[in-house]
Amino acid sequence: MNKFLLTALAVASVSSAFAVTINFDDLADDAILGNQYAGLGATFSAGHTTTGITNPTFTTQGWATNSSMEVATIAGGDVGSLGTGSGLAGTVVHSFDGWLSEDGDASVTIDFSTAISSFSVDFGGVFNIGATGAYAIDGSNNVVASALAAGNGTVSMTGLNVNRVVLVVGDFGDWVGFDNVSFEPVPEPATMTLLALGALAARRRKKA
Repeated sequence: MNKFLLTALAVASVSSAFAVTINFDDLADDAILGNQYAGLGATFSAGHTTTGITNPTFTTQGWATNSSMEVATIAGGDVGSLGTGSGLAGTVVHSFDGWLSEDGDASVTIDFSTAISSFSVDFGGVFNIGATGAYAIDGSNNVVASALAAGNGTVSMTGLNVNRVVLVVGDFGDWVGFDNVSFEPVPEPATMTLLALGALAARRRKKA
């Protein structure tokens, strides 16, 4: 096989391996989300420490000190109004019972072991527009990008180079669940070289 074709195939393999999607379906109902996905490069924790994320205007509760990290199955009874019309499936994060016990607006921090270039997440149970979304946080703890949910569905950010994302999971009166966290690491220099070689191989094949 042509060496340039081999290079192109290697590039395709490496590129397809970049994206990571976590759908939580391997977690048991009522599990508490934390470091279960550290091996995939993502660690989840309750709350956040970024001052640049403002509270929604819908409530004056402030940020929750006990944001729920409990997961629930769509098929079970602990999903509140999320059970229909949300587009989520399987196991989601932020149980209805957990939401009821929170003392303010929930948030979740996701720390990545390597910098990511893109991020997306699916939200369901969104009613108060502007109270749900994702914020990309740089190494100085500043917000560098954000995307708010316009309703149930996917929120995404691209062109990133960050190791942290904060999810704002609805306001105090608006229960929201999330699922299908997807991210793509920033390519390493060696990978960028491989991509360039693949592009060169494709050009040469086209000329031939």
